[in-house]
Amino acid sequence: MNRQRPKRAALPGIPWPVGVLAVLSLLSMGCGIFGPETNRVIGTVDLADPESRVEVPASALVGESFDVVVVTFGNGCSSMDGTEVEVSGAVAIVTPFDRFREGSCTTPRVYYEHRAAVRFDTSGEAEVRVRTRDPDGASMDIVRSVVVHAAES
Repeated sequence: MNRQRPKRAALPGIPWPVGVLAVLSLLSMGCGIFGPETNRVIGTVDLADPESRVEVPASALVGESFDVVVVTFGNGCSSMDGTEVEVSGAVAIVTPFDRFREGSCTTPRVYYEHRAAVRFDTSGEAEVRVRTRDPDGASMDIVRSVVVHAAES
């Protein structure tokens, strides 16, 4: 006797064609199971917004790390994506990165706190240069001075 098995739905209670259409519609929205396409960009700081800021201590000790805090902003189509630090002599360059998804987002501002450890190995006047973008997307460096003191014996 040759019995045929009854066809089963891909998802219980949902007919197979409806399930396929649902998955295809999710993928076509750009928010599918593989995630949306995003672009990595230098973070945006708005100096007129007190929530979006750069914090650098006025002084530090030679050879000891201190935190630089950069608060960037985005919207519902963005996420934080790390911070890079380069130190050469008495100059540190701190660059915060965020990710943005193409499309229209109506979510109000979302803030991302980037923290970076910076260390200077010589005493004297040093400079922390934070590479950001302004709200219009133009490159903007925010520069802060740090007095680096030798540790007391």
